[in-house]
Amino acid sequence: MMEFTAENVIAAVHEFYRTSEKVNPECHEWLRSCQSSREAWNIVWPLLQPSQTVNVQFTASNILLNKVTRNLSEIQLEDYGGLKDNIVAAVARFVNGPAVVLTRLELTVSTKEFLILSLPYKHKCNRFGLDFFLARSIYSQHNRRDMAKSSRRSWHGIPAAKLSRCS
Repeated sequence: MMEFTAENVIAAVHEFYRTSEKVNPECHEWLRSCQSSREAWNIVWPLLQPSQTVNVQFTASNILLNKVTRNLSEIQLEDYGGLKDNIVAAVARFVNGPAVVLTRLELTVSTKEFLILSLPYKHKCNRFGLDFFLARSIYSQHNRRDMAKSSRRSWHGIPAAKLSRCS
């Protein structure tokens, strides 16, 4: 079995997406094993760079989402701040796309586990409020952009004409 490194993940992703006819089950299983490994916490950051292909970026953002939601206990409490900062920096880097990567990163930011990362250190309530506001703002920004692209111009099924009367 190959060692879990960024280079090997890149090779596995290229192999996985090389042909659309049939999924390579060995490649898929290796990527799933990598995702579950402790090494994945460090592997994702070089993969979440603009120089990587969209498939590699998507895989890395998916690994990150799964690590945050399923394996946050692997991270030491004193490392929460750095992890949160890295995630926020990744969101900022991909704010203009690709959308498939940004969506996975936004899902990561919107999880309850991310809010745990953002809990105040030594009772700094202002930091929590700011981080929560940032996460909510990113999520709202993405939804507004999607609504602007939408031709129906409604919110939760309410036509725009009715919404304008509410304001």
